[in-house]
Amino acid sequence: MITVFAAASLTAFNLVCAGNTHQSGLGAEPDAAYRIEYRIDLATKRFCIDDCSAVTPIANVRTDKLVFSQVEVDTISHRELGQDVADRSTGEHARFILTGRGVRQRMIKWIGRCERAPFTGFPASKQRF
Repeated sequence: MITVFAAASLTAFNLVCAGNTHQSGLGAEPDAAYRIEYRIDLATKRFCIDDCSAVTPIANVRTDKLVFSQVEVDTISHRELGQDVADRSTGEHARFILTGRGVRQRMIKWIGRCERAPFTGFPASKQRF
């Protein structure tokens, strides 16, 4: 029989992802290592990153991957495309942001691997309303 604690540990966990970033285009910086720690609660479909300053909904919980966020804005005055995904089978992590057009275009990619870790919880809300 699964205890309440064991069931919670299946749906609430941290995910520590590390790898390298690559930038191209306007203002590109040299490749560098990265580390991101996600706090995830699949039961409520919420997550936060690193210091957990904002708890937000997971964009899409699928059997094959977690899509933390997805942005698609493409107007005359503004272009921003991005996605943050972790593969649930392989542990592969991919995150990218594309902004601008033409000579003003910039892309940042994070490519790495994730490992599951114990859930450290979400901070208590400090909102008054």
